[in-house]
Amino acid sequence: PHQKRRGRRMRELTLRVESPTIRINGQVYNLQLSDMELYTRAQALFERLVAAEPNNAALHFGLGRAHLEANSLDQAIASMERALKMDNKLNAHYRLGIAYQQKGDKPKAVAALQQFLSYTSAGKAADDAKKRLAEMKPAG
Repeated sequence: PHQKRRGRRMRELTLRVESPTIRINGQVYNLQLSDMELYTRAQALFERLVAAEPNNAALHFGLGRAHLEANSLDQAIASMERALKMDNKLNAHYRLGIAYQQKGDKPKAVAALQQFLSYTSAGKAADDAKKRLAEMKPAG
């Protein structure tokens, strides 16, 4: 028998962000985040998803990442901080560090990037985090 799914609330939401696609419960959304119109679409998508699943840390992180890509730094930081409060094991410190660095808050950028490197020591993001930390290191 065919069960109706309309009106049923999703119990579990799986999210995987793979630039330029986002997978949500196996459904692929192609978001070529290369211009402001598409950043806005990503923000709108994540805002709807966060409204439907307000306690989903991964969705708050996705919204923060969309805000970061659109250079909406305060909103990016707020969304990523919210995500980390919900799930402190969420791998969001790298992007949070970038947001703080772009905003000019070096102490918070350094703290976030160091936190990221405490659990990720290899790979492209780790190499970039190390480079960013070196750039922020005081001269002398």
